[in-house]
Amino acid sequence: MTEIDQIMEHDSFPGEFAEAGNDMSIHLSLADFVRIQKDAPIYRYMGLEEFHCLMNGTLRLTCPFKWVEEDGGDRWENVLFQTKIYRDEKQIDTETDGRKTYVHCWTHVPESDAMWRLYGGDRSVKIRTTAGKLLNAVKRSIPPAKDDRDLFILFKIGKVTYLTEKEINDSFDSRDKLVNALSCHHESMMIKRDFYTHENEVRLVAYDLDGKNRLAEKERHNLKFSPEEPDHMDIKIGAGTAGEWIDELVIDPRLSDFWKRVVRDLVLETKFDENRIKESSLLAKPEIVIRLE
Repeated sequence: MTEIDQIMEHDSFPGEFAEAGNDMSIHLSLADFVRIQKDAPIYRYMGLEEFHCLMNGTLRLTCPFKWVEEDGGDRWENVLFQTKIYRDEKQIDTETDGRKTYVHCWTHVPESDAMWRLYGGDRSVKIRTTAGKLLNAVKRSIPPAKDDRDLFILFKIGKVTYLTEKEINDSFDSRDKLVNALSCHHESMMIKRDFYTHENEVRLVAYDLDGKNRLAEKERHNLKFSPEEPDHMDIKIGAGTAGEWIDELVIDPRLSDFWKRVVRDLVLETKFDENRIKESSLLAKPEIVIRLE
């Protein structure tokens, strides 16, 4: 039992987690979709290396602590688990639970020069799906636990809320607010500062509820944690399954003809429908016709 669990044990609240002996049980009362409809289109811009892994069946989620710790990372990411909480002058450990939370970032922005440059790199693609199809893909790979002996990953997907620094501070500035935040702490992964509103972000959040998934003898067939890369959770969604949940793939508008062929060949090897492969219209020549009489 972590110290966060102990906070929750001593407070009564309606929420997602509740104590059952020394283990956490779950009230499945909170919606899987947070401020987003399951049929809402979402997009991910990515480099070819990530794209290659995805087409080979691996979806990689990242612990937000990695973003905070990297040079240039936003220090306000994952803010709940960086909040200093004290009881009787003793600081409570929030990092343990924070290290068990992983995120995959998407956007509502269908076409953006900035997004291509920020997240695509020199050679990139963009994929389109829906919130529901993405959630179903990961849940199909890792079914929910049936009893206490099973391992459990909790998934949520939602639209990011953009707040000022004062509003973020105000979200956790009292005991009641803190307990409420801890009871549904996936929400804290869906908070960003208002400097990033242009990203119009959507996040898939996974919480490794019991931590047993990290034990080699307990590892799920479709879930992998690497000791060399502890900040990542790899979900094996299955090679050749992209056509089941990716609605469209768009090729980087700045790719050369050679790399466009490389991307197409790579996609077609996975039996992906060629009709769903598009080229970005971002740099298309405008066709403006004015007739003066």
